[in-house]
Amino acid sequence: MRKDRLDKLYDRFTPEERFRLTLEALAREDEQEAERLSKRCPRRTYTMNDAAYEDKMRAGLQITMAICLDLAPRLAKLRMIEAFRVIQPYVRTVSQNEADRAYFDGHLAGSRHAWRVAGMQGAPPGWKDWEEEEEPGEEAFDPAIEGDLDKISVRMEETTTFVSGLLDRLGREFVVEVRAIWEAFAGFCEEELGFAPETLLKAYFEPMLEQVEELKALMSDPDTPGPDPEALAEYRETVSKLWVALTRSAA
Repeated sequence: MRKDRLDKLYDRFTPEERFRLTLEALAREDEQEAERLSKRCPRRTYTMNDAAYEDKMRAGLQITMAICLDLAPRLAKLRMIEAFRVIQPYVRTVSQNEADRAYFDGHLAGSRHAWRVAGMQGAPPGWKDWEEEEEPGEEAFDPAIEGDLDKISVRMEETTTFVSGLLDRLGREFVVEVRAIWEAFAGFCEEELGFAPETLLKAYFEPMLEQVEELKALMSDPDTPGPDPEALAEYRETVSKLWVALTRSAA
């Protein structure tokens, strides 16, 4: 088929066909074909709302959704960290009990071995109750056992302290990031749009308001770290530039 006959086909595609063909061309990095499909698209004249108004509405939506996409996963991680903090005492208790039991299991295994090597039969002294899942008798204990259990408790406490410190550090890092994002957005809304940031959330994505209220409550704590100044300034500038780029027709 001659090239001129092929060219005529480009005017006949339906919008759906042209859309799919263009995406496929872009996916295989055929920029020329994608450009050809775009240029040969039929031109139409429409009556629509003022472009400046529509651009501002669309820009508000896109910026708000971008902020929500940045905030939501970080706020979810903060919730997860808080959940770990709540359950940590219970985990520590369970871990302590399991560590003590493992110690006694090991002690019993050693006692059995020594008892058998000595040519004795049955359970070693004091351990018959332990085999029946009862507490071992007092004669099974020697002065070293209490000291060993104390050492296990100290190591468990050290581990718990380490995990608590790790959770605190991670939490502070996420708070610093979240505050930079939120305060940059709030500054943009108040200084450039004349709205409270909650107004845009209410208008465009109301489900995010509950999480923002949790964030604001967290920020009210005097011990909560502030945003990184450089990250705040960079994010603020990015939001402003995005608004300008999305509302060009309003100029």
